[in-house]
Amino acid sequence: MSTQNFVRRSRPLIALAAGASLLMVAGCASSGGAEPSGSTTPAGGNETMDQSIHDLLPEDVRSSGVVTIGVTPEDSPFLSKVDGEYVGIIPELMDEVSAVMGVEFKLEELPFPGLIPAIQAGKIDYAWTSMFDTVEREEVLDFSSYAAANFGLLVQKGNPKDINFLEDLCGTVASTTKGTVMATALEEQKAKCAAEGKPDMQISLYDSQSAAHVQLKAGQVDSFLGTATPLTYLAENAEGGAVFEMAEGSYPAGYLAVGSSKTEKGFAEAMTAALLAIEKDGAYAAVFDKYSAANDVLPTDLIVVNGRTSGVLK
Repeated sequence: MSTQNFVRRSRPLIALAAGASLLMVAGCASSGGAEPSGSTTPAGGNETMDQSIHDLLPEDVRSSGVVTIGVTPEDSPFLSKVDGEYVGIIPELMDEVSAVMGVEFKLEELPFPGLIPAIQAGKIDYAWTSMFDTVEREEVLDFSSYAAANFGLLVQKGNPKDINFLEDLCGTVASTTKGTVMATALEEQKAKCAAEGKPDMQISLYDSQSAAHVQLKAGQVDSFLGTATPLTYLAENAEGGAVFEMAEGSYPAGYLAVGSSKTEKGFAEAMTAALLAIEKDGAYAAVFDKYSAANDVLPTDLIVVNGRTSGVLK
């Protein structure tokens, strides 16, 4: 089995997802070519296989040596695609985790709303993106927590609508991605605006973050609610920092987690064990530090399976 680090591979890994990459908004060119979807990435990184963790995986996966992961590559610094290669926190964690598990990772690009249905349909084994762990999601999938996260509001440079907090969204057009906890937060704020007799708040939902960012840049929406770390990265890097800025408000949002099947046992347990293994030797924190995201690091007692319904994640 190759030990090459897949984020440094020279060939494109899989076909580009539909829609513009976040990095395209930021002024970085993404590869225009497309490889057949489903190319296999080698296990690698600085870790060696842990047999006890490998044995947690379902038998058919141990036999094939391949795990299929659904990704949404438009979320720097967590996950993006540059010149056909995946870069960011998630790919580098994958590199370490795949080696500990002793399997190869095959990445499939999917729109965010399609990740959970794809797991339920058996098309992918994991969904690894900046997906929040919630009680409702734990009813249909198992989750392995891997990062802390806050909400943040992205606005146009200069903040022309003077939006700094959620309550400032009354009378504006707010946006986020479909099927996210941010969409629920916007609906709750819209109801508050109405209850307080304030101007109506409109909500625009998009299949991808990049589609919403394009509309924000064009002034078709006034804000975008998302995970603070990627939005801060975008505000600092899109066209040299001349397009967006972060609003003042930041809200503790919860925990990001890797989703897996609730009916085929072993995936969540193996993922959590692998994350704990790379935390123990320092590789986990080192990845977050590299991307100036140390505030998103979880202590070991919060790297758990189904932390919401178990009550570990408050």
